[in-house]
Amino acid sequence: MTPEQKYGKLAQSDIELILPLLPQLEKERQELQARIEQQPEKFSEKFLTAGFAWAHLYEIPFLQLLFNFLAVAGLDKKVVHASNQEEPIKALLDVVEEVSDMEWAGGSGGKFTPGDFLGYLHAIIGNLDCLVIYGSYLNDLIADAQRGNLEALVKAIRIDPTVATGTLARNLISFEVIAGDRGFIDEVRRAMAGKTGDQATYLKKFRFLMQLLHEVGALGLPTKELSELVFKLGAYDRRPGAGKNVSELILKAKAMKKKAISK
Repeated sequence: MTPEQKYGKLAQSDIELILPLLPQLEKERQELQARIEQQPEKFSEKFLTAGFAWAHLYEIPFLQLLFNFLAVAGLDKKVVHASNQEEPIKALLDVVEEVSDMEWAGGSGGKFTPGDFLGYLHAIIGNLDCLVIYGSYLNDLIADAQRGNLEALVKAIRIDPTVATGTLARNLISFEVIAGDRGFIDEVRRAMAGKTGDQATYLKKFRFLMQLLHEVGALGLPTKELSELVFKLGAYDRRPGAGKNVSELILKAKAMKKKAISK
């Protein structure tokens, strides 16, 4: 039997298991929103507690945010155990499957509130939304805004309007109000509507795959090899001219990650 091709720390079969998590997360979010719409009073009573605001969480690097969420969700020990198994990716996904059935009891040490849980969950979702739309995490956009890139802040607010309630956004918006920059204020107002355009659709899976390859140290592989993987996994439709498009997108992703590392 031919050994399975590896991409950094992952085999192709591992990646095939991970990619469906994105639509699964979308489904979970839609179901949560539907439950909230049906019983808003019950929602506000349970979740509008200390920790419910999450804008400050977008300033934390995504991996640190994820580790924190595991503690809030009470999954940190399970994940450590799964990561030591013979097939760690499969074991980790089994943990994910358990989440919907488990009874949450305050997370690790029982010290977290329902507001903490929902706040961290929404911050995780916001970061993944940002990743598949703009190719970077929200903390990267906010770091760019800190360096004076106001367009980065507008993009972040487009992903999640609560970004505007964070310390950095409040300061920058306040300054622009004093400076009389109506153009920027109008951009913020439009961004609050949350419209990100058509780019949010057909490239979601591709951008998720690029970030995954980056995280496991495989984005530096030859572009031709990565293009073949993209088509094998259905992360981009195979149609006339698609090969050239994918190659260009991969080169762009490589350049973006390299630029982010050099900052």
